Amino acid sequence: MVLKRFSPTSLHNRVLMLTLVGFLFSTITVALLVFRYLQDDSTELLVEQQQVMVDMVVKQIDSALQTRIDYLEAFAETLHSKNTLYPNDRIQTALKLDTHLQSLFSGGVVVTSSQGISLADYPTVPNRTGLDYSDRLHLQQARQLKASVVTEPLLGKGLNSPLFAINTPILSASGEILGFLFGVNLLAQDNLLKSLSQPTLNDSGRTLIIDPNLGIYVTDTDKGVALESYRHEQHCDCIELLERGITSGITDSIEGEPVIFTSAKLNHMGWIVIRNYPLHKAMQTINHLSEKIIWVIFITSLLMAGIIAYLLKKLLRPLTTATRDIQKMAEGTLQTQELTINGHDEVGQLLAAFNQLNRNQNRYQQALKESEERYRLTLEATQTGLWSWDLRDNSIHWDNQCYQMIGYQDQAFQLDTTLLRKLMHPDDQVHFFSSFLPQLLNNDSAEMQFRLLTHDNRWHWVKSRGKPIRFSETHQPLVVAGTHMDFEQQKQTEQMRLAAAAFESNDAIMIINAEHSIIKVNNAFSQITGYSAKEAIGQRYTLLHSGVHKRPFYEALLDSLNQTGKWKGEIWYRHKDGSIYIAQVSINTLFNDDNSVYQRIVTFADITEKKRTEELIWKQANFDPLTNLPNRRMFMERLTHEIRLAARSKTTLALLFLDLDNFKQINDTLGHGVGDQLLIEVAARFTQLIRGSDTVCRLGGDEFTLILPQIDGPAQVKQVGDKILNVLKQPFKLDHQLRYISASIGAALYPQDSQDAEQLINMADQAMYSAKEAGRGRLKLFVPGMQAISLKRTQLTKDLQLAIKREQFQLYYQPVISLEDMSVVKAEALIRWNHPQEGLMFPHQFMQLAEQSGTIQAIGDWVFEAAVQQAKQWRHQLNPHLQICINACQAHFETKDSGSAHQRWIDIARETEMEPASISVEISEGLLMESSTDTQDKIDQLREAGIQIGLDDFGTSFSSLAHLSRMNIDYLKIDRTFIRNLNADSEDLTLCNAIIVMAHTLGLKVIAEGIETQEQHQLMLQAECDYSQGFFYASAMTPEQFEQWHKTFKLSPPIND
Repeated sequence: MVLKRFSPTSLHNRVLMLTLVGFLFSTITVALLVFRYLQDDSTELLVEQQQVMVDMVVKQIDSALQTRIDYLEAFAETLHSKNTLYPNDRIQTALKLDTHLQSLFSGGVVVTSSQGISLADYPTVPNRTGLDYSDRLHLQQARQLKASVVTEPLLGKGLNSPLFAINTPILSASGEILGFLFGVNLLAQDNLLKSLSQPTLNDSGRTLIIDPNLGIYVTDTDKGVALESYRHEQHCDCIELLERGITSGITDSIEGEPVIFTSAKLNHMGWIVIRNYPLHKAMQTINHLSEKIIWVIFITSLLMAGIIAYLLKKLLRPLTTATRDIQKMAEGTLQTQELTINGHDEVGQLLAAFNQLNRNQNRYQQALKESEERYRLTLEATQTGLWSWDLRDNSIHWDNQCYQMIGYQDQAFQLDTTLLRKLMHPDDQVHFFSSFLPQLLNNDSAEMQFRLLTHDNRWHWVKSRGKPIRFSETHQPLVVAGTHMDFEQQKQTEQMRLAAAAFESNDAIMIINAEHSIIKVNNAFSQITGYSAKEAIGQRYTLLHSGVHKRPFYEALLDSLNQTGKWKGEIWYRHKDGSIYIAQVSINTLFNDDNSVYQRIVTFADITEKKRTEELIWKQANFDPLTNLPNRRMFMERLTHEIRLAARSKTTLALLFLDLDNFKQINDTLGHGVGDQLLIEVAARFTQLIRGSDTVCRLGGDEFTLILPQIDGPAQVKQVGDKILNVLKQPFKLDHQLRYISASIGAALYPQDSQDAEQLINMADQAMYSAKEAGRGRLKLFVPGMQAISLKRTQLTKDLQLAIKREQFQLYYQPVISLEDMSVVKAEALIRWNHPQEGLMFPHQFMQLAEQSGTIQAIGDWVFEAAVQQAKQWRHQLNPHLQICINACQAHFETKDSGSAHQRWIDIARETEMEPASISVEISEGLLMESSTDTQDKIDQLREAGIQIGLDDFGTSFSSLAHLSRMNIDYLKIDRTFIRNLNADSEDLTLCNAIIVMAHTLGLKVIAEGIETQEQHQLMLQAECDYSQGFFYASAMTPEQFEQWHKTFKLSPPIND
């Protein structure tokens, strides 16, 4: 009974044990903390107490020493007359009579002469009179200081015992030393130090006095250790602590017992007083108090344990009773009833909550019973059955409703997957086992409609839903369950609705019987064919035949229907109004039980517009809309196709790549409309020129390609090229004027040059660039060296991207001379590229690449900024009105993602505070002719920013007075082609004179470019040309060369005759 009562499973016992353990743990913890703090505080207090006592001893010793020094100094004054000592017997008598002096010095008092020879002493010690003390350090110190000196511990000469002395010099009235008086204190017996410390510290501890300078003991209250070295024999651990700077604390004695040690320093002698006191004696009172506290805690704990046990038993009695009753209710030995509640505390609230839970449970059970009954009735009313599938043993369970659904009695057979396959329609099994079941196994819910075989061998539609309901530890489904719903009626209704909807769809439907007569059509049929249902029904199916398809077509169609029952394709039908259209037709056959034709269902849609759209889309995708030539896409298809044919027939194929020369200039000067008309006429001439097997394509812009299959070799290619060039030499009538154009052609051969289409295109392109570089208007066949040139062009394009960052560009300057006074008024900035591999490169070698790659913008910005800085420097050094001219191209006036170059130049001019007219921008005639409103606005903005505008290479294009007068320009530059052959009788001189007169009429200045001889210089001077430029004066120079040339030219310019 005792073990049962105190069973650890009892809530009462567990609460009691936990409460007592908690109480005892808390009490013991508090007690330990109290003891710990009590001991720590007591120890600290005891240390402080001992320190106070040591400080008192030190103070007393210092006071006693000072008293002895004062008395000796006073007594010394009684031992001499004004300038001499008294006789020895008088001094001996004085020593003998002064008892107080004798009491102050346990070792006696000695008087010496000024040389340190003992004259008298008391008490008299044999052989001490006459001793020589002159070698004593304290006597020498007293002689030097002429003041009292306390000696170090030493061994007395006369007493032959450890002692220390106070030596006082005996001084005459004039301060001369007459002798010495020193009192001696013994250290080997009860002495001054012990007598002073014992009353204060009592004898329960130990007192040491050490001299740290000599490393010796001065005295010890426990044993005579005077003058012994504490470094050779350790008498106390506290000395080691003092040497480490610790002056007090707890340490161990020589016997290993803990002691309290304190220390203090004697001011007069530099000695240290050390006090040791046993810790157990100091803590004796504290320990007695601790024992009493432990007994109080123990007795209190016992009382509290009893009180807690009583209170717990009383508090938990209702809970114990309720536990017993609930257990009996669960066992069925007690009728279910509400528990008795005796209070409103937590236990009472718990019992009340249990009673409420019991009432709720009874209501829930009743509601569940009613819900299950309603659910059963609902399933029966909706013809829905329940099923479950145990995947562990592959057993399937159906309820009664599932069996009745297919005409069987409840549990008529035991179902598994094998029997389920036999019951399920073959067409539904694939979906069931490949989709429905895997979804369930993947922890998803699933739904499916399938057919089951009934008891009377009919197929019955069932709609099944399911989901996993039980899982393994790895969350894999173990059991799936769901419902079977009778779906036969809904399926029939759905099929009828779909059939009706399909019959009235947007596609025409025509049903034909076995006799090939139309028996039914829908509304879409009448809308597409124009025949009403009344007009069509009863007619033969040939009613719609257009006559486009011949007899073999229909024979093949009937053969397909007879073999497969199906046919699908496109048929041209005839409308009621006689027009024909193309239809997308699908024919399906319904068969009788004997496999004879029952009906054929023909569905079709008018796809005429779709075909037209597809044809238009195909044409737009494959042909150039401007010239109607094949575009790049079709070109690639044709080229690939022709290469395959050439490979099979082992023949040669040529690819020509053609680019119109200076086409951009036509676009810029005459407008894009005229440029488009030129492209159309060029395409027409190409089309008339080529063979039927050839293909000419427009890739874009002014680029064309020609594919020439089955050619004999390079000679034939040259013949074709010559024909093309001759055709293009014929004038084109554009904008009511005759215009001339040429082309650069590159050619590559298959398979000699390459067997790959892309490589063949690249090679023809490289050959075309070679033709342009050779002077344009010619044909070039690809040779291997061209590939290296192309690679070089590609590498140069890459290098251009880095040239500015690597500071590889440099500006050279060619002077422009005023013909009026032969002064240097302008300098044209000409860019050079210091390429690390190619060396110094001129603009014609890389500017075209710059325009194609887009780096022309960054280069233009760099040139403008460098020119501004150079102009600012030279205006200060050379000529305050000097102007630097830079060249601009069409690209600089086009708005890119980074903006327009003209605006960036204006910003640079403002940021650098550029002086007006210090920079001029020279544009081409082509840009002048393009003359759009946007370009004119940009040129005006440059002039408003203080930048002048010049027209470069005037006379090489189609500009007119109208263009010149419309544009705000400051000067024009006569092209060097008019100056090159200039002489007094040439037509070029007439043209130059006309240009100068015209320009002056418009208020423009004129620069003659390309002056190379004295005669040309004189002719332009006579024509009243404003400025001249050319090798006659100087070639382009670096800034340093320009500055040196300017100095020389200024001193000796050419003379105007």
